[in-house]
Amino acid sequence: MAFRKPEIETIPAFYRPYVDSLPNEDILSLLEQGRNRMTNLFQSTDKKHFNKSYAPGKWTLGQVIRHIIDSETVFLYRALTMSRRDNTPLPSFDENAWAASTIENSLLLEPESLLHDYLLIRDMSISLFGKMSDKELFFRGKANNFETCANDLALFILGHEHHHLKVIDHRYIKI
Repeated sequence: MAFRKPEIETIPAFYRPYVDSLPNEDILSLLEQGRNRMTNLFQSTDKKHFNKSYAPGKWTLGQVIRHIIDSETVFLYRALTMSRRDNTPLPSFDENAWAASTIENSLLLEPESLLHDYLLIRDMSISLFGKMSDKELFFRGKANNFETCANDLALFILGHEHHHLKVIDHRYIKI
């Protein structure tokens, strides 16, 4: 397996800053580093911060972290689908609708639940991507009306998380 950064013009414009912001390091190592960074965030953050947002109408810290988890889940499903050489077009998802729905189920936003779910999906990402062959990594399929592959989706997971951790650091709590 040989992950690699795609040519920037081959990925959708809205993902380019995510991929461009990543260091040129091993993808699995970056997934592990993200796991460690998020675990440290939970260990060093008082529970009361998870219910706070930095401005009216903005997501709470818990909603941002749930969004990271939900997005990784969607990206990982897309990567699994493509790695199995299934070219069924996959739909987009409405991140704002998903975040708004979490308000109706407080269990989704409890810090213990967030950490548990984050570790489950991150460990699954590490396991799945760690076992993919080059053929599986680079089979191209369609998701959200654009062509992509498992390799690129691994980078979207990392870049998306990196982006939101920067937002958390600047707007919510110092990490």
